[in-house]
Amino acid sequence: MEKRLSYFVGFTYVISWAIWLPNLLLHEPIPLLHLAGGLGPFLGALAATYVIDGKNGLFAYFKDRFLKPFKKRYALLAVILPLMFMGIGLIVVRLFSDDSVPLSDIGRDDKLPLQSAPMIFLTWLLFYGIGEEGGWRGYLFPELRKRMSCHHAALTVSVFWAFWHAPVFLYDPDFSTIGVFGTAGWTIGLVFGSYFLGWLTEKASFSIIPAILFHAVFNYTAAGDVSPMLSALISAQLIAFVLIVFKRENRMNVNK
Repeated sequence: MEKRLSYFVGFTYVISWAIWLPNLLLHEPIPLLHLAGGLGPFLGALAATYVIDGKNGLFAYFKDRFLKPFKKRYALLAVILPLMFMGIGLIVVRLFSDDSVPLSDIGRDDKLPLQSAPMIFLTWLLFYGIGEEGGWRGYLFPELRKRMSCHHAALTVSVFWAFWHAPVFLYDPDFSTIGVFGTAGWTIGLVFGSYFLGWLTEKASFSIIPAILFHAVFNYTAAGDVSPMLSALISAQLIAFVLIVFKRENRMNVNK
């Protein structure tokens, strides 16, 4: 197992960080390179699988992570939940803040040189849905899950996931200017996101389709150039949802 984890983490970091390196050196970071770096975990999973298990391993990876049957309600949950969080967040922002959040701004980001909402969503889906989930939940989480609980596996993934972002904090103003408290809030949100995505993946029989959908829709609603208050409200709702779900499941396990 250690060999698999070392190969995956090594390939993932090298691929993503090599793609992001020019953005560290250039005065004006290139948006396409920022996006392309998001493919690192997926490419790292493919590289690690091929080196260790060969072509048969790659076929098994795609079959188990993309083609495996699962309960479709988890795919529905993955789409509806972030949209519901966004809807509630928009209501709260309108009631308690002077911020105006036009629906046309949802999903837009200065790193995405696109205007079409469907194309913007497909970009989130490819680079962050498939790109990240193909590795974090498609490879690392299942490997860790073989020897530890879902909670511990999700927490461990969050450590590698958070540190993977390190170069982005050096060149992206959205990260580099958030300060200590902002970084702490981002880290907490990422940890709870890792818990939720790990839980969702396990519920879906380790298919990563629901995780891909959730990551894409969540980023579309919360990670673009929208009101910081809206982004914070969406993340807070996810944290609350995770706490409720885990409390309910712990109670069910105790009563078994």
